[in-house]
Amino acid sequence: MGFFEDYVKSWKDMFNDMSGNETVKKPPTPKSTEVVLRCDEIAYVSPKAGKNGWLLVSENSEGGIPTFSIPVYLKVKITGKEHDRIQFTILEGRLKGMTASVTKKYGPHLTHTNLRTEGAKLVLNLTTKKLTYNGTTIDAFTQEIISHGKLDPLPFGTWKIKIPYEIHSDLGEGYLDFSKYSMTWFPIKTPKTLDRFVHVGAISHGCATIGINQKKAKDFNPKEDRMKWLKLHRVKFETWTGVYEYLIKSRLDDKYVGEIEVIK
Repeated sequence: MGFFEDYVKSWKDMFNDMSGNETVKKPPTPKSTEVVLRCDEIAYVSPKAGKNGWLLVSENSEGGIPTFSIPVYLKVKITGKEHDRIQFTILEGRLKGMTASVTKKYGPHLTHTNLRTEGAKLVLNLTTKKLTYNGTTIDAFTQEIISHGKLDPLPFGTWKIKIPYEIHSDLGEGYLDFSKYSMTWFPIKTPKTLDRFVHVGAISHGCATIGINQKKAKDFNPKEDRMKWLKLHRVKFETWTGVYEYLIKSRLDDKYVGEIEVIK
């Protein structure tokens, strides 16, 4: 191509740019993130759903109160879609059989993908005050509690750990600085009458508690700021996140996430 041809072409290109005749490449349309769920399909609460490991849902198909929260990884069955909401029935845990709905906005809250693993195994050694799980050993303890006038400690033996069914904001909220999952407590099924849990904390009422016991700590002064002491030992309580992530997606069956063995 000679000089004259180049000159003419440059003017044509400039004219096309000014007139808008030039074909402009459009950016690719982003793929939709909406998960297509159909009636009677099995789904699971997405680990990315909700806040602090819990998804707020409504008992009504159209939304509104009353509401309650369900944990991530919970198995459900889709029963319908209307009013911009997805209706479902819970298939496991203490909430099994309850119906609920969740908005399709800000989602996806539910997923087809089953990310759960086989049943968890914890070992709590009351002598060393250590808990072992999935190849990891961390600080943990229990305290005896008086029930019906008698000492009622966490009994030795192997006990099943239940799927969590409610948020423990009253006692767990104080540890949110160390783990955003501190309000999730896993119930332990034992022959004792009192409720037992696997949870994070510095006080234990017959539970398997992740952390260290402030009442037995030599450097704890009840007259001083308790939060200051907790932050001093924050690494002992931050280990809860690892335990939580291991337990929450584990399943023995539709009632339990795993087992805990309590030894001397």
